[in-house]
Amino acid sequence: MNFQSWPQRVLVVDVEGNGTNPPDLVEIAALPVRGGQPDTSTAGAWLIRPQRPVTARAAGIHGLTNALLG
Repeated sequence: MNFQSWPQRVLVVDVEGNGTNPPDLVEIAALPVRGGQPDTSTAGAWLIRPQRPVTARAAGIHGLTNALLG
């Protein structure tokens, strides 16, 4: 991906849900982009155990299962 045309500092955030409505978060990931380059040294991802179980469909999409989330 070409980040050269992006603003000097951007934080790209991705979230995954458990497939319920409304969804509970099961993962948050963040990737800073500085000067057009991804900064993987400060990127992070966090798993969250939801109150309601992850649906089979959601687990099939993102691979995060109830067993993995503990």
